[in-house]
Amino acid sequence: VSFSPLMGRYLSYLGGMSFGHNFEELGLHLYADENFAREVMQLFTIGLDLLNENGTQVLDENENAVPTYSNKDIMTLARGWTGFDTQKARSNLEASGSLRKQGQSNDIDPMRISPKEGRDAFPKLGLDYGNGESRRYMGDGLPLCSSLPPRAFLSRGATYRYLGSDPNPTMSRPDVPFHSRHRRSPRLTLSPESSSLYKVLCNAADPDGSGNNKCRFQSIVKLDENLECDGICLPTPTGGDQDTCECSIDEPRVVRLDPSSETGSKNPVYYEYVRPPCVSLAFESKEDNFSVVKEIGASGSAMCAEKLLPVGGTACCDDERSSSAESVCVFLSERVSFYTAKERCEAIGKRICNWSSLPASVRCGTTVGKREGLQFQWTNSPCRIQASVSSDGDVAVIHDVSSQNAPAMGRVNEAGATYFRVEWDGNKDYPKTSDGCSDACTVSGSKCICDIEVANGSVFIDGKFSFRNPPMYGTSLVDPSQRDGLYETDAILDHLLHHPNVAPFIATRLIQLLITSNPSPRHVQSVASAFKTGRFSMHGNNFGSGAYGDMEAAVAAIFLDPEAQSTTLTFDRTQGRAREPLLKVIHFLRSMELGANEERQINLPELRQKIGQEAHYSPSVFNFFLPSFSPIGPVLASNLVSPESQLLDPPQALSFINGITSVSKYGLSDCGDGFGSEKERFKMKDGPYEEYFACGSLKRVPYQFKWKPSQWGNADQVVKELDLVLTGGRLSSASRQLIEHVYSEAFLSDGRIEALSSIQAMIALSPEYHSTNVASDSGDSTPTSITYRDEIPSNLAPVTVGRQQETTPVSNYKAVVYLFAAGGMDSHSVLVPLDGCSVGDLHAQYKKIRSNIALSHNQLLPIDVAPGTQPCTEFGIHSSLTTVKTLFEDGDAAFLANVGSLIAPITRADYDNNDSSKIPPSLFAHNTQQRATQTLQAQNPRAHGVLGRLGDALNLQAKEETGDASEIFAAYSILGSPKALEGAPGVSRVADVLSSRGISGLSVVSRKIERYIKAMHAPRSSSIFAETFSDRVTSAIARTKELGKKLKRHGLMNGPWHLPRDSPACCSSDICMQLQQVAQIIRNRDTLDASRDAFFVQHDGYDTHNNNLPRLKSLLDELDEALLCFSEELKAQDIWDSTAIVLASDFGRSLSSNGLGTDH
Repeated sequence: VSFSPLMGRYLSYLGGMSFGHNFEELGLHLYADENFAREVMQLFTIGLDLLNENGTQVLDENENAVPTYSNKDIMTLARGWTGFDTQKARSNLEASGSLRKQGQSNDIDPMRISPKEGRDAFPKLGLDYGNGESRRYMGDGLPLCSSLPPRAFLSRGATYRYLGSDPNPTMSRPDVPFHSRHRRSPRLTLSPESSSLYKVLCNAADPDGSGNNKCRFQSIVKLDENLECDGICLPTPTGGDQDTCECSIDEPRVVRLDPSSETGSKNPVYYEYVRPPCVSLAFESKEDNFSVVKEIGASGSAMCAEKLLPVGGTACCDDERSSSAESVCVFLSERVSFYTAKERCEAIGKRICNWSSLPASVRCGTTVGKREGLQFQWTNSPCRIQASVSSDGDVAVIHDVSSQNAPAMGRVNEAGATYFRVEWDGNKDYPKTSDGCSDACTVSGSKCICDIEVANGSVFIDGKFSFRNPPMYGTSLVDPSQRDGLYETDAILDHLLHHPNVAPFIATRLIQLLITSNPSPRHVQSVASAFKTGRFSMHGNNFGSGAYGDMEAAVAAIFLDPEAQSTTLTFDRTQGRAREPLLKVIHFLRSMELGANEERQINLPELRQKIGQEAHYSPSVFNFFLPSFSPIGPVLASNLVSPESQLLDPPQALSFINGITSVSKYGLSDCGDGFGSEKERFKMKDGPYEEYFACGSLKRVPYQFKWKPSQWGNADQVVKELDLVLTGGRLSSASRQLIEHVYSEAFLSDGRIEALSSIQAMIALSPEYHSTNVASDSGDSTPTSITYRDEIPSNLAPVTVGRQQETTPVSNYKAVVYLFAAGGMDSHSVLVPLDGCSVGDLHAQYKKIRSNIALSHNQLLPIDVAPGTQPCTEFGIHSSLTTVKTLFEDGDAAFLANVGSLIAPITRADYDNNDSSKIPPSLFAHNTQQRATQTLQAQNPRAHGVLGRLGDALNLQAKEETGDASEIFAAYSILGSPKALEGAPGVSRVADVLSSRGISGLSVVSRKIERYIKAMHAPRSSSIFAETFSDRVTSAIARTKELGKKLKRHGLMNGPWHLPRDSPACCSSDICMQLQQVAQIIRNRDTLDASRDAFFVQHDGYDTHNNNLPRLKSLLDELDEALLCFSEELKAQDIWDSTAIVLASDFGRSLSSNGLGTDH
C-alpha cells in the first residue's frame, strides 16, 4: 500500500522531496509533506490513543486519553516518506500510444525511491510505545557501515540483482546516461575462467548433456559462502590496467559478464551489488577520522566524509601542494575510502591534495552540477562536524569545511540544515540562546552552533548537555542511495507494525466491520492476542503460523469467538451491527439472481450520491463513515456506536427505498430513481442499440431478477423462501404477516410477477434486512402487545404551533448559516498582512516563510483598517474573494484570525510538556478537530453541537416564557448529519437533512407501497440498529413530504441563480446549490413557522497538501460566486441583515510549505 502510486497521489507524498534537497535545488525552505505519515498511523496502524490489549483506552493521571503520537512525531516520520517517484513507463502497460509518447507516469508498478537524492537521509526518532522503554531510532541495532568486513561484496549473504543488458544501477545514484552508454566506459568485468563470483552469478549447467554449459541467470543471487577475490590492478584515468580487478576495489556498483556462448547473449549481462543494511552515526568529534570531499567545478560544494567509507572518487595530484588533480578509477563511478584513494595515488607516484581544479572524467563518471554520476572526490583537507541546536531542542548536523575554498553543501550548512529530534539526557536540558547558549557554542539567530565531543555513543556539548548519537541509514550524507531509502522505509513500517497499539486497534476495526459495532474488551483481547502470537486454537483446531501479525490466526479469532458464533447473542439488542448500503444492494441483486439474456456488464453509477456508498469511490481517506459515529436515538442513548448508520440521512434513505423498489419493479435501470443508468434500458447484442425500453412499458429492461419461488400460490412459502435468502430467517412475526398479506393481495389483483416484486422490495426494506442481529417485535407476537411508533418518532416529530393553520409572517426572524470548509482551509492565503505593520515588514516575513506558495501584492485584494485597531493598516485577501471584499467594505464581513480549539489558556511550555489537561486531544486530526470545531468542547468527545445546544437553549427559554411546547428554533443540514446541529436528545427536533438538489421524495413505484413500508416500520424493534433504521425511514418519508409541500409555496426572489445575469450558465458548484437550498428555505420561512433557523452547508476539498495555489483558487472562486448569489438573494428577500454566515474549518494550515502545498 505504501508503495502504491495511487496511494502516493491520494495522500500527496508522491514527488515530495527532502528539506535539504529543496534548499540545494531551489534555495527554499520546504518541509516534508505530512499527509501520509499522519494517516498511515491514525487510520491504518495505531490510531489516535494508546490502547490496552483489550482495546480500552490507556488513561493518564488526569484521566485523559494518552495520544499515540504528537505533531513532532508526524513531522519526523514525514521525512521518511520523501523521495518517492513512479517507475519508468513500460511498453506493455495498458495505455494508448499517444499517452505513452507523452511520458505517461507508471501507475501500475510500485513506486521507487527517486534517484534525484530527494530522500531525507537524516536520523528519525521513533514513537514512544508507551511501555516505559526508551524511544528507538530507525536503524538501531544495525551494524556500522564502517565495520563491515573488507570486500563484503564477496562475503556469505552478499546480494546481487539481475539488471539484464542495462548497466545502470537501480539501487544507488545513477550514472550520467552518456557515460553509462559510452562503449569505452570501464566496467568491473568478471573473468569466466578465474572469478568465483562469475561462476555463482552464471549458475551454469549442461541441460541437454551436450557438454556446453549455459548460464541460468537468477533475478536475485545471495552468496552461500565467502568467495576469494580475483585479480589485482592499478587505477588509471581510463579504468583498471588489468582485466580482473576484484581484489583492488572497496565495493562494486555493477559487475559485468561479457557475452559468450555460456551466457547465451550477444550483449553483456550486468548484476548490481546490493549492500546489506548498515548505518552511520550523525556526529563524530575526531577530526582525524574525517576529510573533505568536494564537487568538481568552480561552484562545487564540499562536505565532511568518514575516511573509512567508500563514498568518494580518487583525485590524484603530482604532490600534496598541487592545486590540480586528475581522476583515476578501476570502473565507472567507482567510490573508494580515503585510505584506498591515498594508496592508489601513491601506487602511481602521486598524492592526495587539497585540489581546486579537477576536470570532469567520462571514464571515471565525474560530472559537474548534476545529480548523476560520481559527485564527490577526496581531498586531504581536514574538517569538523558541529551541532546546531534549535530553540525547541532539535539538532542539525553542520559540516565545517572552512579549510576549503568552497561552501558546505546545503544539507549540512547552517542555512539549509535539517533539524531532527534527539533525546536529551538528564533533566532534558539543552543549550538555549536565552542563556547565551554555552561556552562551546555561538549564538546564531535563534540557534546555538556548538562544538561537540563524542564518547561512549553519546554527543556532549560543553560537558553539560548530551544526547545519544543517532544513526542514519547508509554510508553517510555524502552518497545517499535508493537502497538505503528502501531499507529505512521498511524499518519505519516495521516500527509502526510492532507498536503495541496495532493488535488491539486492528482487532477492534475488523470486529466492527465483520461482527459487531461494539465489540467487548474480551473479544478484542482474544483477536489481539492471536494477531501478536500468530496462533489461535478452538475445539482442537489450530490456526496461524506463529508469526507476529498472522491474519489467519486473527481472522479465526474473529469468526470463531463465542460472541460471533452464539445464536443467543443475536437476540441481544446491542449485539451485531447495521449493514452497509452497498452490501445491502449487492446482496439483494445477487440473491434475487439479477441477470440478462445477453452478455453485458452491470452498471451502478453515482451510488455515492444516491445511497452514500460506492465501490472504489470513498469521499476521503476516512472512508464512507466514521467508526465512532453514534446516531441520535437508541444507539446514542445506550452510549454505543453504529458507524454504518452515518449513511442513513433522509436523502440516502429515500434513494435506497426508490432504488430497491425500482429494481424489483422494472429491473436494473434508471426508472423510478433506480440504481442503474439509462443505458440499461437499451437492448444490446453485437453492436448498435437495437431497442429501447421506456419506463412503465409492458416490456421489461434486459437486466431482471431470475429468482422464482417453489410454490407461487402459497404466500407463506414464498415469504419463507425469500426470508431465508435475504435475512437468514430473521423476519419478525409482524413483518412476516404484513408481507404475506401484501403478496396475497397483489397476487389476486395484479398477478404473481407484480406480487413477487412487491414483497422482494418489502423484505429488502425491512428493519431485519438492515441489521445483523434479531430485530424482533418489542412485545410478543400478538398485535396488541407490540409497541408502535408514531408516524414520525417523537424525538424526530415536527413542531406543532398555534399559528400553523394560516401562513402568518414570522416576526423577528434570524438565521445562522454555518459554512464549513472541510479539510482545513489555508487561511494564510485568505488573509495576508500587507503594509503599515507596527511590528516590522510582516509581508516580507510572510513571503520568506511561505516561500513558493506565498501570495504577492498583485495576487491580493487590499483592504484598509483603522490605524491602531490591528497590527497592520492594510491587509490583503485572496484575489478570488471579490464578493467578500465588497462585503467587508460595506461593513457586512469580518475576519477572526488565530482561532482554534482550546480547553483552557495554554502556554508554549504547557504544550511542550504535553499537559493533557490543557491540550485539546488529537490536534491536527481531521475527524477530532472537525468535531471540536463544531462543538467548541474539544475535551468532550460526546459533546453536542454548538448550534444544537444553542437551539435547545432557545426552545427551553421559549417554553418557559410561553408555557407551551412551541419550538422557535429549527435546524437544516444540506449535507449529512453534522455535529454542529446535534442537540440533546428529546429537547429539540432533530435537524432536517436535505441534499443540494433539494427535497428527495418517494418515487411513483415507492409510493404505491408507502403505506406498507410505514406499517412495517411502525412496531418498535428490539435491535437498536433496526430501530434506528426504522426511525430514519419513517421520519424521512413523513418529514420530506411535509417539507416538499411547504418549500414549493414561494420561489426565489431572483429566480434560478445565473452568473452573469444574462448567461444561461447556472451557478452550478455544489456549494452554490447548497446555499440555494438555504435561500429557498428562508424564502418559505413563514410556512415553516420557526423564528430562529440554523443551517449547515459544507464545501469540500480544502485539505491542500499538494496543488495548493491552483486548488485553493478554484475553491475560493466557487465560494465567492456562491456568496454573491446568496447575499443578493437574501437582500432581495429583505432578510440579509437578519442572517449571519459563519465560515469555519477543521483547523488552519502550516505557514511553511512542503513544496507542493501545506500541512496541518
